[in-house]
Amino acid sequence: MKMKHVEKDLGFGGLADSTLKSVKEKIDELIKEYGEDAVYCIEQAYHLYSSDSYIKEYLLYQRKETPEEREERIRDEKARKAVQKARELEQLERLKEKYPDEG
Repeated sequence: MKMKHVEKDLGFGGLADSTLKSVKEKIDELIKEYGEDAVYCIEQAYHLYSSDSYIKEYLLYQRKETPEEREERIRDEKARKAVQKARELEQLERLKEKYPDEG
């Protein structure tokens, strides 16, 4: 199975405006759930229909893909390959018609 890169939005219950004790407790919980290699990110984001901004807090971490995600990934890869093959075959036919004496 492949590793899946995941972004976990911490929403408005993130670490901002918290006491150090509560930040430590929250980080301990996050480490327990997402592992020590998870990355805490904080950035300024903007609302879709206004110039108002807010603080966006999220984690980036990796996990193994689920069997369902694996099946979906394989199905998508096969579909993309089929589309690519069909395009290439169409192009081949056009080139054969354009250059019938070339091969």
